Amino acid sequence: VHEKFRCIVLMETSKMICFDPPFLNRFEKQVLCFDDMLGKGHREMVTTLSSWVTSISTVRNKDDQVLEFSANDLFLGFHTNTLTSLAMSVLPTQDSLPSATALNQAKAKLIRTATCDGIVRLELTDCPFQEQIELRQIYEACKLQNFMAYVQSIQHSETSTLTAVMTFSIICLPVSEFVSEISFIADK
Repeated sequence: VHEKFRCIVLMETSKMICFDPPFLNRFEKQVLCFDDMLGKGHREMVTTLSSWVTSISTVRNKDDQVLEFSANDLFLGFHTNTLTSLAMSVLPTQDSLPSATALNQAKAKLIRTATCDGIVRLELTDCPFQEQIELRQIYEACKLQNFMAYVQSIQHSETSTLTAVMTFSIICLPVSEFVSEISFIADK
């Protein structure tokens, strides 16, 4: 092996247990996560969004007891890196401070991934009434009736998008017949 040869292996920490220990022992290990790439502005936005997500996903009953709901129950696919990724996509540079416009844009992007029952539960949260109305309007504006309507909205979109559609259902439709202007891969 050449002395200048370097091999970098990227893997998720949660999947390291699946790899063979002799394989892992050959490498110097470094942990890199999204938070390591954040600047001051991104960190501030993640903190603000985190407290906002907690406030709109914390449901209280009539006796003011907190019920067992979390951000995962409100937002589809919510993950530990969701807010970090969102902040990085909304703020142009690492050190730019989050403006009200950027925060609202991030909230709008996130609310588009909300579940319908999560939107209904908003009235049981500490979210101010006016904000509840605004969030419902954002949610309703992006809601599509079915998969075909979603594909058509992508076809007529001004911007290019990379979209992954995952379903627990079996797709019995011949997708290629109604997806003509976009490239796609259907994997069953």
